[in-house]
Amino acid sequence: MIFDPLILWCTPYTTGGVTTFAASLQRITGWSMVRLAARSSTPAKHLPGWSVPYHMRTLEELLLDPRPAILAGGSWKWDASVWQQLAKRRGGLWWVFHDPTEFKSMPHVAAVDPRLCIVLRKSNLVHQPQAQLLPQPYVLRYTNSEATRTVHAVCTARVDSIKQSHLIVEANRMLPQDRKVQMSGTPNRMYVYGKKAKYPELADIKPRPAGAHSGAELCRTAYYSVDMSRITGDGGGLQYTTLEAIDAGAVPVVDQGWMAEPGPMHALRVFTVAGSAGLAALLRAPIDHKLLAVMRAHNRSYLLRHHAARILSKAYSNAII
Repeated sequence: MIFDPLILWCTPYTTGGVTTFAASLQRITGWSMVRLAARSSTPAKHLPGWSVPYHMRTLEELLLDPRPAILAGGSWKWDASVWQQLAKRRGGLWWVFHDPTEFKSMPHVAAVDPRLCIVLRKSNLVHQPQAQLLPQPYVLRYTNSEATRTVHAVCTARVDSIKQSHLIVEANRMLPQDRKVQMSGTPNRMYVYGKKAKYPELADIKPRPAGAHSGAELCRTAYYSVDMSRITGDGGGLQYTTLEAIDAGAVPVVDQGWMAEPGPMHALRVFTVAGSAGLAALLRAPIDHKLLAVMRAHNRSYLLRHHAARILSKAYSNAII
């Protein structure tokens, strides 16, 4: 029998880390991707912006399917009983967690079998000590080529409180036009609504296109890629914004709080800043092209050693055997 696990993509969003995880894993492994639905579909659908096919499958079909499955995300659309049934499927269900907020809020948490749990950041082992720690699947694109950089800095992270997007707005207010961070991320509407009186610039940010490498394409034009993420009890691990940045040769700039936890971020060459003033000071300073070239080469080497498709495919195959 051919080893063909299922990737169960279960989130309402076509952008963001969960969808990027599912689509990247499908491209690296070639495993079948499915979406839980009330009705199944025969012709394959395609994830917007990705060359990734998937099928709609009912709960009954997924329960009868003997293949192992790996869950990307959990959705409020499905109640607790659905997750409890999926947890007992014959082929098994491996549960993937990206950050600690999912342990606290996602509806499927109560059904998780800790022996079949995968986490993507070391800091999340606090919440599930029995979990397997695996790197995020990511499809490399630019690591062996150079680029002409015409933009000082970009931010491809979503516009959200966790991303501390308002700090980037504050930094931009301190910077001349040619040093500002060009922001392009999917907005959290509640966050934007709550902040728009003080930070009206947030309402003008246009989301980047959905799909493969859209963030990397923006990073390809820039010297720096800024992500000011800060989640209590999280950090140290690589986010997709970081992977896209170092793939495209932009040097990551992160909030210093992200480095408080152990993880692969400490193996990279990145700039850390404290708040909007620290970010503005970094971006205001003259570019040290020799330093950036050294940082870029080091980070690319890390990607090739740890995120090559054959390495990631083997890691995930071994994890769910």
